[in-house]
Order: sequence, then structure tokens, then C-alpha cells
Amino acid sequence: MSSHRIFIKDSLFAFPEDPRVTPIVMVGPGTGLAPFIGFLQEREVLQKTHQLAEAHLFFGCRKRDHDFIYKEELEAYETSGIVTKLHLAVSREGEKQYVQDLMRKESELLKRLLSSESRGHIYICGSTKMGQDVQSLLKELFGEEGFKSLEKEKRLIKELWG
Repeated sequence: MSSHRIFIKDSLFAFPEDPRVTPIVMVGPGTGLAPFIGFLQEREVLQKTHQLAEAHLFFGCRKRDHDFIYKEELEAYETSGIVTKLHLAVSREGEKQYVQDLMRKESELLKRLLSSESRGHIYICGSTKMGQDVQSLLKELFGEEGFKSLEKEKRLIKELWG
């Protein structure tokens, strides 16, 4: 009989204090998407009574027709404006593309949303490797000091595993 250690930790993912003015960037390839479904559901409710700040979702999967989970829901969220833009990276169709590749292409958008003026929050959920790659890109875009400020101000929130 083998023994396995199981632990539960509280999630660090919390909606910004005021989603009407605080833009959010969500990065969650594969099963990393799970917590963002809750965010989008909450935005759906809030959108009925409030104008919301921008919300961008960078989602990655291997094959669009195989593992693009929540496809219909995500597309509907984009159509209705609950998510401002769904940025889809597909890594096993044609040219390999990962979420960090799309983020690099959208660097001006990220700089605007995560600037000290806009005070946007970025959430990263998924594999440790992807998380490291995304954080390297953020350091490249904002410099070491800017990156540390995002962390210190709790505007960079990450849950990474494996």
C-alpha cells in the first residue's frame, strides 16, 4: 500500500475589489481555465447592473476541436461582452502557439491594462512551466521592478502546479 499526501490550501484568486474600474487579465491554458469560469459567471451577474472594466482571457489548448473546453460558453461570454476578448492559443494545429506567444503579440494591451494608472490584475492558473514562461514575459514587458510591483501590490496572482 502506498501513501499519498493530500493537502488543501485556500485559493489566492479573488475578484478585484471594484470590477467596474479594475481590468483583469486571465491566463489559463487547459484545466487552468477552471477558476476563471467562476470569474466570468460573476461578471455575467454584475454586468446586468454595472458597466464593467475590460476582461481578457488567454486560453490555450492543443487542438481546437478536441480540447477547447467550455468553447460555447467562452464564445458566448465574448459575444455578450462579459469577456472583452478571448485570446485562443492552439499548440498542435499548424504553427505551435502558446498563451505567452499571444501575450507577447498583445504586449501593448497588457502594458495598458497592467500599468500603474489602470491598476489591472493578472491571474495565472495552470502548469508551473507555463506560469514561469508567462512571468518571464511580464518581467520582459515591465522590467524587474515593474514585475515586483505587480506582485507586491497583489495585482499578479498565480496558482501553479506540476
